[in-house]
Amino acid sequence: GTGFVLFGNFILTNVHLFKGCMEGNKLKEHIKVHALFNYEEPEPNTNFLHFIVKSLIDSDDELDYAVLELKPEEQKANDQSVPAGLLKKFGPKPENGEACIIGHPAGGVKRIDPTCIIEPEKREQAIRDHLAFYKDTMIIVQIINQIKDRGIDDIRVGGNKEHVSTYNTYMYHGASGSPVFDAHGQLFGLHTAGFGYGYPKMINSVIEFAQPLLTIFEKFVCNLKESGNTQMLDRVKEAVADNDKLTEILKVEPMEVE
Repeated sequence: GTGFVLFGNFILTNVHLFKGCMEGNKLKEHIKVHALFNYEEPEPNTNFLHFIVKSLIDSDDELDYAVLELKPEEQKANDQSVPAGLLKKFGPKPENGEACIIGHPAGGVKRIDPTCIIEPEKREQAIRDHLAFYKDTMIIVQIINQIKDRGIDDIRVGGNKEHVSTYNTYMYHGASGSPVFDAHGQLFGLHTAGFGYGYPKMINSVIEFAQPLLTIFEKFVCNLKESGNTQMLDRVKEAVADNDKLTEILKVEPMEVE
């Protein structure tokens, strides 16, 4: 998978990458997670930075995110520094227009894919346009069943994931957790998944989507407040001091339900 630095030694990615590797809301003891940065050239010319994950700080299955902390001692031992964080660049998701995904599909070197956002009311037509290529083939029913099983109805208008940002990209396996930027360089999405099809392997995808980062940040802050993690909250406040949107979210108190 792919991920990026939030601030300090904390990184953000998709929690589905750790399926089968967690007990409750923690990583299993025998699981080791490694993070590579600056992986831009293929071996043997690569000059990436390597860090080991210390712990899982927070996660949410519905929004499909995980916040991880890197071991700080790794920096001192290797004389390396974690790249600058992107949390302060978080912004609202655009309803339309251009977008750009930066990730590591298939676990390879960094790739950049410019794309365009598909608005909610245009998703149905985008799906039909993609499937039109197969309309006179015997596999069309199989393809439709595959993408339905993967939950494609959820992103349609009225679905429980209508709020996500959708687009087309070649960033498939290995790119989950990639940052998604808008045309102005603001970071608005966490590239999460697509609706794949194919046999025996799902090598194609009808449409892909990103979770909105402001929603993820709001949930992250809410979890920190509910757990009483004031130390982490203070660090977050310091990191987002120049971002008005995130500062406003920090001021909202969790609702008490009787």
